Amino acid sequence: SGSGQGEAVLTHTMYVHFRRSPRIFRPASRPYGLVAGQNLIPALPPFCVGAPAQKPVGAPAQKPTTKDADPAAPTPVLPLHIVSNPVVQKVLPMVGNISYLTLAAGFLCSDMLQLRCLLAFGYSSLSLYHAFQLRPLRIPLAGSLFFVGVNSLFGVKVYLDRRVQLNEEERDI
Repeated sequence: SGSGQGEAVLTHTMYVHFRRSPRIFRPASRPYGLVAGQNLIPALPPFCVGAPAQKPVGAPAQKPTTKDADPAAPTPVLPLHIVSNPVVQKVLPMVGNISYLTLAAGFLCSDMLQLRCLLAFGYSSLSLYHAFQLRPLRIPLAGSLFFVGVNSLFGVKVYLDRRVQLNEEERDI
């Protein structure tokens, strides 16, 4: 390579660096199948704090530890064999759409008991949607579970308030 640009080397961590260049580059998007020199942005040099460690190409693969775990690996809340089931993954978008439609229908209700029931069902199905993701968003999952509890509690309260306890005189009338 007589152009002075340097030769691109792809390391095991998907970082591209140039042999004659002091800078290290990382791909901005689509790390796999990159052509050297396209969509690259500067990354931290290896001597900076927090910079990824570079290993030579062809180095033996090591078993990942908790520190070196692959960040792209799925981290489901439920067991992986359940979450990765193709039927579950095919039905999951439908569950999400139904839960949001149920929430919208609940907000359109004027009756408090119907509103609480629809919101409790909508947030329950939304919790299932979040729980069955390969990489679930844990904060929305926790928020959905919280709203299931709140709407269920107040739905029961509304139901119990509507029940009328009649004594014998009132029942005779």
